[in-house]
Amino acid sequence: SSDLPIWVAAPVTSVTPLLHVFLITFREREMSRYDSRQFASGGQGQGYGTLPPQRFGAEYDVEGERPPSSDKSLLRRGDPAEKDPEATTVNLWELALVPWFLLVLVLACYLVAGANGQHFVLWLIPIILIGLSLVYIRYNYRMGNNEETVLGCLALAAVVISTAVGVYGNLAMLQELHRINQGASYFNALPSEAVASKVDATSIVFTNTSIVDGSKFFGYTDASSPDVPIYCVAPVTDGTSSFKRVQYWAAGINCCGIDKPFTCGHASNSRAHGSLVLAPPMQTGRNGEFFEKAITGAQDKYGLIVGNGYLLLDWKEDPVGYRDGLWKHSYMLFGIFAGVYLLLSVMVAIAIVPLLTGSG
Repeated sequence: SSDLPIWVAAPVTSVTPLLHVFLITFREREMSRYDSRQFASGGQGQGYGTLPPQRFGAEYDVEGERPPSSDKSLLRRGDPAEKDPEATTVNLWELALVPWFLLVLVLACYLVAGANGQHFVLWLIPIILIGLSLVYIRYNYRMGNNEETVLGCLALAAVVISTAVGVYGNLAMLQELHRINQGASYFNALPSEAVASKVDATSIVFTNTSIVDGSKFFGYTDASSPDVPIYCVAPVTDGTSSFKRVQYWAAGINCCGIDKPFTCGHASNSRAHGSLVLAPPMQTGRNGEFFEKAITGAQDKYGLIVGNGYLLLDWKEDPVGYRDGLWKHSYMLFGIFAGVYLLLSVMVAIAIVPLLTGSG
């Protein structure tokens, strides 16, 4: 539905056709197997998809009542008239709640383990549940337990979908939350304080007089390569023009230019006095090299003095609120998705139960 968020609609719409194809393939396989047995027996007896011998020819009234069928499929077994609608071993609530419970279990593992950096749990739990689901499906498929096989398919789909949502939440929010929580937070820091005392920081809130001096920004890019972005830096100062020794730099990518002011993070917000230290991938390798060249360019252009080391910062109005927001948005994403999936699971169960019982 166009009213569903993309992170809800995409997994559901991608799994539904796969389940449909699986059901069709299962039926065709059963037809082929039983028809081959019928052929091997010389056409005698009642094979798969055949009518009883007495029903052939003149004894079968084409215009009359349809004869009972011995057809078997994943969603229907035998003749509905001969099958007790209550004989199925899986009821509606099991079909709806068991897959949903597994989905909630996976999402809960991703939420807690992702926020605490327990990466092995992020893959261990889904792998175990997927393996158990496949074993359950295979066993009941071989035993001819169609109801349990369908339940296993729904459980497998729930685990796969929840894993996809969990991976997205982990990459988009929980990894950053864990990184921030692992470091130290400093408050009322001065731009003149030695950076060596903040090497373990992930968040720094400066004094209210501290600012990002956007008039002294510098952007660096590799002109020989059109795909290289602009690496932008601007000094964090105490707000006085005499401040020259810079150890903290607000930094970002593609947030400045020849005709564009420095807009990295919340640098243009006069109420912003906090920051998050850029993640290690942004300060090492090629990124670190280009940021260093940008700092060197600012030093030469504005006569600034770079201290013994420096920190690259993502300027924020409220870094603590940003960190808390990562946690809040994560559990809201998982909670809303679990609620929507519960509704979808109930709807699927209501649609499937009549087929399993032969009453639909």
